[in-house]
Amino acid sequence: TWGGSDSREEHSLPVPNEKFADTVLFLQRLGWTNGVVLATKTYVFQYQGIEFAFVSNKHLNYFEAEKIVTSKKDVNKERDAILAVCQSLQLQPFSDEAFMDALNIINNKPENQFDFTRQSFEEIKKRFKEFF
Repeated sequence: TWGGSDSREEHSLPVPNEKFADTVLFLQRLGWTNGVVLATKTYVFQYQGIEFAFVSNKHLNYFEAEKIVTSKKDVNKERDAILAVCQSLQLQPFSDEAFMDALNIINNKPENQFDFTRQSFEEIKKRFKEFF
């Protein structure tokens, strides 16, 4: 698991709607059975070399502040720089515990969840029609 102050490597795999059923099957084959669907509005901008994202969904509003580093030795220095800019903007970052609590709020809402093994793609599409 990772928390609010952790560094991590991210990968984004966009899934076109017409490939969603194939993707669900692929994830089943990997042993993944559950998914979470949640619409967010995200506003992204750069400020002092930091990418800020203000994120809003039906459960909570929060911000992310990220900076790409190319060397592990720079992680702590850049983390401190991000925290200093957040302080100057009067933005309070999540503690690691509060960050995990926020993720659990989102991930554990039954109305956001679906089960690949119990629901067909057509059922998922009907339930989350605003996404398809």
